[in-house]
Amino acid sequence: MKINNYRWNYNYFFCNKIVNMYEIKSILNGDNRIDYGIIHGGDKAFVMLPGISLASILKSIEAIESAYKQILEEYTIYVFDHAMPTSDAYTMDDAVANIIYALDNIGLTSSVIYGVSVGGLIALKMATLRPDLISKMIVVAATARVDESELAVLKIWEKMSNNFEIENMNKDFFTRMFTKEYVDRNLSALDSFIHNGSKQECIYFSRTIRTMYDFDILDDIKSIKIPTIVFGSGLDPIFGKNASIQIAKALHSDLYIYENYSHAFYDEAPDFKNRISNWLKA
Repeated sequence: MKINNYRWNYNYFFCNKIVNMYEIKSILNGDNRIDYGIIHGGDKAFVMLPGISLASILKSIEAIESAYKQILEEYTIYVFDHAMPTSDAYTMDDAVANIIYALDNIGLTSSVIYGVSVGGLIALKMATLRPDLISKMIVVAATARVDESELAVLKIWEKMSNNFEIENMNKDFFTRMFTKEYVDRNLSALDSFIHNGSKQECIYFSRTIRTMYDFDILDDIKSIKIPTIVFGSGLDPIFGKNASIQIAKALHSDLYIYENYSHAFYDEAPDFKNRISNWLKA
């Protein structure tokens, strides 16, 4: 095991600094490097497993710190970036194993696991393998069974990333993830967002997308006994509302559907962070 400490810079890393209330670290699991951020707060651990995008989630760690400030009195937030897969043979099992490896080596147990989109898939699979790592689970915009209809958008993004169509890929990603009203209000953000990413990040992105193909643990998750809340949305063009309903039924968990939002309701809905905070306190 090797752990490095970094200060985040948009171009590269500088060593051993804490900026504001957060720091960036990395851990190596074989050939896979897993970068993660720590937003310092309370004694409990809140582990964030994000969805996919071309650019690293850690470039947004200041925004995450601000968005989730209401839980920092009680929780320290660990934000895990997706590993940088070194092989086309990288699978969902590998992605889950990397997170488990990282949590074990950091020494995190009985954490709140917050999984968004593909991060939700990882969280669900991890809960079937290592429930000791999880005290509560928040599953957001996810699925337990990827079917053909759910593959449609993922395959479009995989093709674009394989062809290094960075601007087209990011524009399609942004406009599908959010409602039209949100996109129209944030055209300046879209103009900036479409330039994010590199050819190497396209390769990682494509490999991560493929980990979702053939994913099916809907029967397996019925054994999970962890307190869970599931969030979904009525206009999700990727996994759809029914995927969240299926998960909640299998887990006998709490469920909330944002009927008039798209996939990224977790960034768009103004009350979402408060719903998380209130559920954690209940």
